[in-house]
Amino acid sequence: IISAAEVPIGILTAVVGAPIFAYLLRKTKGGWN
Repeated sequence: IISAAEVPIGILTAVVGAPIFAYLLRKTKGGWN
């Protein structure tokens, strides 16, 4: 079992941030033109 302290913060940021970034990018390109 991997403890929370052993998980690199970059992986956590990528997992949480990627869907949010993709959503914002798509919303900006599709809705604000």
